[in-house]
Amino acid sequence: MRTNDEIMEAKSVHIFAWPFRFETTKKSLEKKIKRAGWTKRSIKNILNFDNQKANDQEVADSFMLHQYLSQSAKDIFVYNDICSIYDFPFETEKSYEYYIKKENKEYHLPIAAIQLHIYDYGVGILFMQVYNQAYYDIADIKWINDYGRRVSLPYLDKEKLLCADKLGILLDGDLVQKTDFKKASVEYLNRQNADTALKQAEFLYDLLNCNLHHNRTNDISVIPHTDDRMFVCTLIRNAELSEKVKKCSEHEEILYSILFVDPTDATCQNKEMRSQLFSNAVYLRWSDYGTLYGATAYSLCCITTDNKMVDKSVVRPFLVEYSYFVSLVLAQRISIISFTALTGKVIARFNKNRWIAGIGFFKSRKLSRIQKKYIDFKNRLLILEASTQEQGIEIYQLLQRQLLVKDEQEILDGKLQSLYEVANISIGNRLAILGLILAAAALFPGLGDKLVSLWKEILEKVCKILM
Repeated sequence: MRTNDEIMEAKSVHIFAWPFRFETTKKSLEKKIKRAGWTKRSIKNILNFDNQKANDQEVADSFMLHQYLSQSAKDIFVYNDICSIYDFPFETEKSYEYYIKKENKEYHLPIAAIQLHIYDYGVGILFMQVYNQAYYDIADIKWINDYGRRVSLPYLDKEKLLCADKLGILLDGDLVQKTDFKKASVEYLNRQNADTALKQAEFLYDLLNCNLHHNRTNDISVIPHTDDRMFVCTLIRNAELSEKVKKCSEHEEILYSILFVDPTDATCQNKEMRSQLFSNAVYLRWSDYGTLYGATAYSLCCITTDNKMVDKSVVRPFLVEYSYFVSLVLAQRISIISFTALTGKVIARFNKNRWIAGIGFFKSRKLSRIQKKYIDFKNRLLILEASTQEQGIEIYQLLQRQLLVKDEQEILDGKLQSLYEVANISIGNRLAILGLILAAAALFPGLGDKLVSLWKEILEKVCKILM
């Protein structure tokens, strides 16, 4: 993500992350991505000065990121191309803004960067970084966070929506792409149009296809892996809020509402439950200095002062480094869920009649292939530490806990282990049956022609068992 002077001085910075899955190969998808116009970013090339277009700030940010990452994380993002990174092809001299309209308020937020992360395991994440120079009130920042992340209708209503009324992209002040959620809700209730209401915001697909002008058909097809909300990373610089951070327990409710991306008051109105959730979400290492980090299942937040002394120690690291942690943990969670779904599909194909119940030889081979890919995933992507720095390790682990990565992994590990035990028993039993048949054939070689058809039928059943 970018860290130029305007961004560093912004009242808040918001990085919206839209995770998705793709069912084609990574190589095939990357061909379409390059053809659409995306530019591949190589941190290694920037560090080695092979990219002459990189400015001083990009070099400094890339160097800082490289030094902060663990060797395993460097292998993912820098050296082994496990995650390929692409930059959006902004048109030179044109201004891009994120447009949010809710009730009587409109927000125009300059877009600083749009980045695409494509992983080896069928997972991608689209990042959009916007910054806020014009809206000083905390209430506005909370609205930007919540309504800016909601990219589909969670329910239908003709009056009040949980999402924004409109979302879109402004190009030189003109709304080139928008999704009117209020109109979509009314039309669906009136049985006029189902497409817009059921889909996620169209601008996401247009960004992915570099097709904001709609001058061609979108040919990059993906499967969103989120509900109605994108994941959001937020940096808030506010002196008054920073003072409240120093007395967290006294201001828990408002801090909770920010960390958990509530548009107004805290949505958890049970004090004990709210305190527990807040305690699980916060990282308090620098709270006495007025800086608070927090992570939930759908957000990563940093609240700090507007004093310039924290520019290098808090602001730049959060924007440059922690978005990679978010990318990695989202990719881990989605990949594990995908492996679980894939295992379920294999199980669903098992025929359960009395002849071919259990797991046959060839189905066992399918499970073996899944297991092989899963072991590769665990060795390459499910890394223990994403940073060598203590704070980096702790925030990475906090994100993993909040997104239930370890819990999902344990469930999948147990499921695969159980399936392999069943497979081994099934194959062993079927080989024993086959041995008995062959032994019977050897003991009674003079079986008459009348039994040939019976043996043929038995062998056909055996073949089905092994399949």
